[in-house]
Amino acid sequence: MRGQNPVKSSVHIKAYTYHGFSLQLKGGYELAAKAIIFDLDGTLVDTAADLANAMNFALAKLGQSVHSVEACTRMIGDGLKMFAQRASGENRQDLQNEVVAAMKERYRDTCFECSRIYDGIFDVVSKPEQGSTFSIHFPLSGAQLLTA
Repeated sequence: MRGQNPVKSSVHIKAYTYHGFSLQLKGGYELAAKAIIFDLDGTLVDTAADLANAMNFALAKLGQSVHSVEACTRMIGDGLKMFAQRASGENRQDLQNEVVAAMKERYRDTCFECSRIYDGIFDVVSKPEQGSTFSIHFPLSGAQLLTA
């Protein structure tokens, strides 16, 4: 979840090993669950490069300095507005809405160029225990792109 602070009741998937619908926690503890909700961006799919490329497009369009993918990856978290705030700098908050709009437009057109599913994810989501439920959360625009 690249720098994000997960909600206290959620489980950070990268920190645990998935076995059916019980999660093996560090220290030998096990957490049983009837349902698991996965966030798509940064949890199941590595989208950092596409997000960085779209943000840099927006910044360049507005005459601002761009950042490396690594730097952008450290800025991602806490929502798109916060990413735009971090990327445009504290002294350019006046550009935040324009950066967000330009970034969204570019990302919509390029979101599958560099993104890749993390290794092992198919094993995680393709073998739930019988009677268990899981859901994958991603923006409606992403769902429309995936099903188009």
